[in-house]
Amino acid sequence: NTFVQRGHVRRAERTLQWVRQEFESDRLPTINGLIALQLGWIHLRRREAEAAAGWIEKAHAAFLAEHNWYNHLYVLYAYACLERVRGDYAKAQWYLELLESATSAPGFGFFREQIARERHRLQQDSVDLHIDGRKLQVRTRETTGISLGKQYVLLHILEALSEAHQGESDHERGLSKAELIEKVWGERYRPLIHDNKLYYNINRIRRLIEPDMKQPQYLLNWKEGYRLAPGLKVQVVGANNPLKKKSDRKRGGSQ
Repeated sequence: NTFVQRGHVRRAERTLQWVRQEFESDRLPTINGLIALQLGWIHLRRREAEAAAGWIEKAHAAFLAEHNWYNHLYVLYAYACLERVRGDYAKAQWYLELLESATSAPGFGFFREQIARERHRLQQDSVDLHIDGRKLQVRTRETTGISLGKQYVLLHILEALSEAHQGESDHERGLSKAELIEKVWGERYRPLIHDNKLYYNINRIRRLIEPDMKQPQYLLNWKEGYRLAPGLKVQVVGANNPLKKKSDRKRGGSQ
């Protein structure tokens, strides 16, 4: 720990490997578990996810074998950090919630501090654009939270563009005006009726989320429509579009 804190990571790793060789044959799960966990942390510092995973799993097995539930809390925290490094932000959040539940009683202040710090790292790493359909909020890199009020149309436009954006590995996909009208309003696109409506609502979104309306960073023009910026990391929570469902019911009834 002292070597790591002083930045001598290679020396710490060599020391841990030496201690591990000395004690690995003995039945000392706590010592072996702590060594494995520290080696896992060293690999996490280097963002070597798979190497870290192997050591964290060894620590997990050692602490479970000894029924050492306190040290197992450190394993849960390590798993949360591991999943963040891997890019599985939903699983990282799940581990943090599990750890938070296990440390809700008094006496676990250290863990709650670590959870708060890791949540902040997770928020920084995980998304550029967070769309929360439950709270009707949007969060960007520059803002902590933008309320959409009851502007459901804006939410559903963002949800539709996010679905297209995340459906392509190169994040180059957008939606034409006709596709947006169909997905958001459930109507057949007619330029004279829909162009002004769409242009108006796209500008409303940009006024809310763009740092500079003249140079959009999030919502871009795309061919005959719009797209989210390529490479943008997007997270959507509670997606729902009652506008389109209502329109679909009407069309179904007319048939």
